[in-house]
Amino acid sequence: MKNLLTFLLLAFLLPLSAQQSLFNAQEIISPEINADRSVTFRVFAPHAQKVELSGDWMPREGWNIVPKIMTKEKDSLWTITTPPLPSELYSYNLIIDGVKTTDPNNV
Repeated sequence: MKNLLTFLLLAFLLPLSAQQSLFNAQEIISPEINADRSVTFRVFAPHAQKVELSGDWMPREGWNIVPKIMTKEKDSLWTITTPPLPSELYSYNLIIDGVKTTDPNNV
């Protein structure tokens, strides 16, 4: 009986530990709310040619949000920092080479 309980416990816990290294085994904080209420977004996309951020606080052209282009850093980490934002619940997406997706660091 003890062996069965040990097996079941391991079978349940092992998949949880595998989640830690999904995104290049580096801890990426995104979004990060800064002291001045600006927000820094980061995404690891080493093969991307263009990464954009689209958020509901951004200006619109008609019904469409105008996305902002993110900057690629030396370690293939794309970043952008917003101006200070009022406290609110916002939604956003990343657009990686034209494909709209959620932030893998904040699903």
